[in-house]
Amino acid sequence: MGLSDTFAKPLVKQDRLIFLHDLNDQGTLFGGMALKWMDEVAYLTAREYTGQKIVTARIDRIRFITPVKAGSQVEITGNVVQAGNVKLNVWVELWMKEKDCDEKVKAASGRFIFSPTDESGRPVKLTKKNVNLHKKNSDLLIIAEQ
Repeated sequence: MGLSDTFAKPLVKQDRLIFLHDLNDQGTLFGGMALKWMDEVAYLTAREYTGQKIVTARIDRIRFITPVKAGSQVEITGNVVQAGNVKLNVWVELWMKEKDCDEKVKAASGRFIFSPTDESGRPVKLTKKNVNLHKKNSDLLIIAEQ
């Protein structure tokens, strides 16, 4: 069972088409571009959850699993997996669907940790704007490590 099985529906989902300008010198999606998009989805997920001003504090458990080629479509999903007093953990997955193929394959995943801040940029306590999120979050960090 993976994280994508844990939630019925992601909090944020974004679709993209992979163009030639997104590729590295190996002809596959540049990892930095994938990370940028994943961070954007994680940010939107965290902002939707809190409604607060937030910043990315850390990114970890990043895995690039499958190369993504030009012309492929990717779906990037974000789910809140843990909310503490001052940190919010968002699990992001990037799924690839090659042209002329109906099957989706996980291409990348990772955890993005956010901190809410005040207008001066100082850390503040996390509030939960959206309390009706998916409740199945037990063991998520353990699942994320597998």
